[in-house]
Amino acid sequence: MADEAEKRDPEEIAEEKSAEIKAEPEKAAPKKRGRTKKAKKATEAKKEKKEEQPIDKEILQKKQIEKLNKVVLFNRKYLKNDIPVFKAGDTLRIHYLIVEGDKTRIQVFEGVCIARKHGGLNETIKVRKMSGSVGVERTFFLHSKRIEKIEVKKVGHIRRAKIYFLRGRTGKAARIREMSLH
Repeated sequence: MADEAEKRDPEEIAEEKSAEIKAEPEKAAPKKRGRTKKAKKATEAKKEKKEEQPIDKEILQKKQIEKLNKVVLFNRKYLKNDIPVFKAGDTLRIHYLIVEGDKTRIQVFEGVCIARKHGGLNETIKVRKMSGSVGVERTFFLHSKRIEKIEVKKVGHIRRAKIYFLRGRTGKAARIREMSLH
């Protein structure tokens, strides 16, 4: 057989290969990626509908305002009115209702307000106190039914809205200057 392969002309071999290639079914060209005709027609139809129906911006704004008013009115029912004016840096005494089984009692948490966040019904305050040599922080919902009352003991003079830097300080370094009222 090796002799036969040597006797064959290279041109004959090339012709056979080209004939084999022609005999194979042609592969389909790769499909173009992109949107189909249906998708294009659908988007065109949507555009035409938008053009047909002019949207009145004033009507939309009125509807949005009505929705907001409903939310505000709903939230207003649950807002407390007896909250004193205070900010971060003030020392507070928070009288908090604790439920243990069938019994309820009021526990007082006294510390420095280090943050006041959010607004409206979801407003929270974060109060930090030192219990022994351990810092204890507690977050309270300002308008919670469990808060009996809030007392402002000292008004601190601080130039920040959030005073998280107190976390790394203890002793005299954690002191806050009191506001002078004269």
